[in-house]
Amino acid sequence: MLKKYYFIINGLRMVLDIVIIIAAFAAAYFLRFYTHWFGVGEISLTLAQYAAILLFVVPVHLIGYKVVGLYDSLRTKKFALQMRNILLVTLVSLGLVFVYLFLSRLDNYSRLLLGIFYVGLYCATVLAHFIEKKILNNLRIRDKNLRHVAIVGAGRMGKEYAARISAHPEFGFEISAFFDDDARKANTEVNGARVLDGTGGLEKYLKSNFIDLLVIALPNGATDLINQVINVSELYGVKSQIIPDYYKLLPARPKMDDIDGLPLLHTRYVPLDNWGNKVLKRLFDFFASLIGLLLISPVLLVLAVLVKTTSPGPIVYKQKRVGYNRRVFNMYKFRSMKYVKDDKPGWTTEHDDRKTRFGEFMRKHNIDELLQLVNVLKGDMSLVGPRPEQPTYVEQFMYEIPKYMIKHHVKPGMTGWAQVNGWRGDTSIEERVKCDIYYIENWTFGFDIKILFKTLFHGKENAY
Repeated sequence: MLKKYYFIINGLRMVLDIVIIIAAFAAAYFLRFYTHWFGVGEISLTLAQYAAILLFVVPVHLIGYKVVGLYDSLRTKKFALQMRNILLVTLVSLGLVFVYLFLSRLDNYSRLLLGIFYVGLYCATVLAHFIEKKILNNLRIRDKNLRHVAIVGAGRMGKEYAARISAHPEFGFEISAFFDDDARKANTEVNGARVLDGTGGLEKYLKSNFIDLLVIALPNGATDLINQVINVSELYGVKSQIIPDYYKLLPARPKMDDIDGLPLLHTRYVPLDNWGNKVLKRLFDFFASLIGLLLISPVLLVLAVLVKTTSPGPIVYKQKRVGYNRRVFNMYKFRSMKYVKDDKPGWTTEHDDRKTRFGEFMRKHNIDELLQLVNVLKGDMSLVGPRPEQPTYVEQFMYEIPKYMIKHHVKPGMTGWAQVNGWRGDTSIEERVKCDIYYIENWTFGFDIKILFKTLFHGKENAY
């Protein structure tokens, strides 16, 4: 029954996407050549010649959407992931269209029309998928388009799984039954579902009841029983999933590797280990820091003069910090403290009497850190990432704060997820590390943009 709805929904998705592509092109053509919004231009090609790219764009988008998973089940996926995947397909499509135009020697094809078309196409597709997700979520909340789930194991893991899906009715999961060999749990209820006596009754249950998914929530030691349950599920063609007993040691999105067929499960998922993500982030950091330094160079010059004239000592303060892969680098700041030769490193407090009057003003508005754009340009730092710490404190915290050293899996940043959530300066290191790990495991380019926006406009929200 669920498969029938799955094919119907996917068919409607594909038809809708085709309609959006054609409508976006028609709107772009009209706006470019028949309105004054973009300046009425000369139509150098026929409508058929302009519309010919649709024979190429439509299949590229449909295949691309299929490849990135937009036609898979998205009930538990975040919408931000859909937005990213739609953008990826759109950019690939645009690049291929330019290649097509180059090979076809259509030099007089309107680039402005292409720009309007692809911007409109992306916005319209995102809006359509957002509306679709909201409609499906509302249907599932009203007990439509449900997936019926049976859970093997009514212990800690089974109960936690049931509690999480019950907390999200928009996911559309309904727990039909639990199975557990513990006789004391027989005929009790967990989240409204009855616990049936013994996993041995699973086969009998599957014969007479429709189940979409079988979730195995058994301890690692029950290897034989897990194997038996999998065999039963495959005998009746029911998909199964296993909750690993050690799941709390794993990241939210675990990554798999293999060595000659032997599977290896990564204990920490770092999206920036992917070379494509790493290159994208570095290119953005490089050009953004370069443009930023050029734009604010007059401000930097004024700050340098004020630092020099308001307090004796050097203008720039260099301090050793621990960065990516635990490498030590010099982090630059405008000097905000009274100059003391061979001064020992230490944290500053809100009413630290070592701060100069102008230095206190700079620190209050974070303008003493503008010089770190040089660190970003050099590649020591990123615009966004965990804030770097002094080597002395790193050696201390690595033994005192659980998982502290994970922050060095990525480049340190001028600002970060911890900072926009209020964990900066003399605040909880534990909470800061939690935010840093969340950022490291959930990095996306859009997440960086969000943090930069929050930093500039002093936005704040829940960290997790």
